[in-house]
Amino acid sequence: MNTKKPKAKLVGTDGNIFHLLSVAFRALKESGQEQKAVAMVKETAECENYNQALDVIGKYVEIE
Repeated sequence: MNTKKPKAKLVGTDGNIFHLLSVAFRALKESGQEQKAVAMVKETAECENYNQALDVIGKYVEIE
């Protein structure tokens, strides 16, 4: 299993957190890290604000 953080192009895209989450989810899934993708979604759902959610996404993918 690949443990390297995949790159996800989030800068310059729709800033809606659900869109950003789907881009990051797809990047993880395409790199063979589906379990991490699911964990990211669960962890993001517990965030209290947008910035916390972005921080969580950044733990899982390399934001471009």
